[in-house]
Amino acid sequence: MHGIVLKGAVNDWVRGIRADMTGSHPIVTEEAKNLSIVNNTLDGSWNKGKGGNGYFRGSRVWDSVYAGNTTRNLRHFTFQWSASGNVAIGNSFDSDLNLHGGWERHNLFELNNVTIPYEHGPGNCSVNCGEEGGGNADGGTWFPIYWAAGAKAVKWSGSSGPDNVFFRNALRKQADGPNAPYIDYYADPQKIYRFGVDDSGGWHHLDVDGTPISDWLANEQQNYSGGHGVNDTVTSQDPSLFLTTVPQQ
Repeated sequence: MHGIVLKGAVNDWVRGIRADMTGSHPIVTEEAKNLSIVNNTLDGSWNKGKGGNGYFRGSRVWDSVYAGNTTRNLRHFTFQWSASGNVAIGNSFDSDLNLHGGWERHNLFELNNVTIPYEHGPGNCSVNCGEEGGGNADGGTWFPIYWAAGAKAVKWSGSSGPDNVFFRNALRKQADGPNAPYIDYYADPQKIYRFGVDDSGGWHHLDVDGTPISDWLANEQQNYSGGHGVNDTVTSQDPSLFLTTVPQQ
């Protein structure tokens, strides 16, 4: 059971709500456009196990703004299944910014604060996970960005798409163990990181030495600049690509 479902919705908003331990997704879209999802606090999900549960989920959502939201103890924040033209700005998450597959494209992530502990990973849901809890064969730990590739993406709905942009986010990951320090991730504040784009601006799947990656797992820290799928050749000193004025904190 989800919290708020926006299906076939246009010009709607969800603002200032708090949701604690919803059944699966606290807020989920399915064919929605021109939404304003702003200043909500979402904490926990009873079922965040495998099979697609426990997301702050933007599915088939277009031209919408997700701003100033705080989430804790969820599985992912996703744009997926053709999601495009959306902006995620000024959010605070302890789960990843997840390009979940299905040719999501032309989305902007900026000024988000994402801090992910080592324990946040695919095999780590063993309690309060519904009937799908546990049993996930994947190891590893989720990084602040996720890119859909290979057999997993084909199973879900296909690869991530072009020109998903990351700018001025504070992304941190505890990568090497539960007691390890947090490391910064895609941290240059002036670089505009365009995922799924080569240095000429055309579509390019992420690759390692010319071979498209078959899974994001274990490839999260590869260098995809220089024509391998992440174009970071453009910089900006502007405080935002979306806002003309950034409010003072």
